[in-house]
Amino acid sequence: MTRRTPEAMSTFVDSRFVFLIIVYSYHNFEKVLRTLTYGYIAARAHFVYQEDTFLHYAIDAWNRGRVPGDSSSVALASTTKANPLDTQLSPRHLGKFVALSTRLGQITSNQTYIVHAQQSRDFMLTHLYDGKTHEVQRFISFDGCILFKNPSPEDTGMMIEGFSALSAHLNEFPLLQGPVFSDMIVSATLSSEWHDNQGILRAFHTAEAVALGPLMAALAGPVILSTDNANYTINMAPPPPPPPPPPPPPNQTFKCLVGPIVGVVIGVVVTMITLAVWLFFRRYRRKRNNEPPPPDPFPIGDEPFVPRIPEKMANRHHQRRSACTEQSLIEEVEGIREEVGGMREEVVSEIRRVLSFAERLVGPPAYGTTTV
Repeated sequence: MTRRTPEAMSTFVDSRFVFLIIVYSYHNFEKVLRTLTYGYIAARAHFVYQEDTFLHYAIDAWNRGRVPGDSSSVALASTTKANPLDTQLSPRHLGKFVALSTRLGQITSNQTYIVHAQQSRDFMLTHLYDGKTHEVQRFISFDGCILFKNPSPEDTGMMIEGFSALSAHLNEFPLLQGPVFSDMIVSATLSSEWHDNQGILRAFHTAEAVALGPLMAALAGPVILSTDNANYTINMAPPPPPPPPPPPPPNQTFKCLVGPIVGVVIGVVVTMITLAVWLFFRRYRRKRNNEPPPPDPFPIGDEPFVPRIPEKMANRHHQRRSACTEQSLIEEVEGIREEVGGMREEVVSEIRRVLSFAERLVGPPAYGTTTV
């Protein structure tokens, strides 16, 4: 029995682990894109571990993703639906197919893979790349040659990955240095699907970020270098912080601890308010008791105000009370009559004077003269 060294055991375990991943992925993913992706992984594993099993899986994945053309015998990669006549070609499939074909051509030195990769590349540049907007279209359907635009950075990334691998293998650096790649990258990175409003790279469009690695290794041009650095900065940007967690609900222990404290605080506050009110009224009462009484309107020693009767009337009244005989009463009555008679003459003379004044103003009366 051969005894393995730790380095050999590490290589053996790593290769077997990769082998299990490829087998599991190969038997559980039926779509063409995933088949081509794990075929590319198998080709890379064969390059590292030099095991023919990985190469077998890579070639099988290439055959599953290969669809021959109708007249030009162009081998392309696509996904076929239930109807064999309805076939759609996408840059994701074609780009991965070009990368896998290039890797198999390097491993096996079979030019068939390289020819298929070149034909797929030319097909993408002719039918799936818009030279005016520099955008890679979503996919094209064989049913009526319908072109679905709605570009996505992920399609651009897969296309760049295949082109960079093939151009590096064929030493076609003028193609990589041309305006096609630079315009394609700028158009994809300016898309709203490339990053959100906060500059965070969208997780479901990271294919272009992965594709810039092989392109950077193939050609370290200024446009590729600046784009790769910008991509690294965007990819390393921290995501927005999560919202703060809601406060935990109070449990019974917390209520038991807080309840007595709240009761004591409320009791102290009520006691202080009551004491302050009592001190205020006590001080107010003392202040009122110490104030001098209001001034007396009738101080002691001053005579009160008594209305006085005229002296003439007082004498007359006194005479009336003192004279109790009949003669005095008769004389009193006569005196009153004389006074009344004199007053009557004065009143009559005054009325006559007023009437004469009125007659001079308005003239004599119309119906005779009234005399008093």
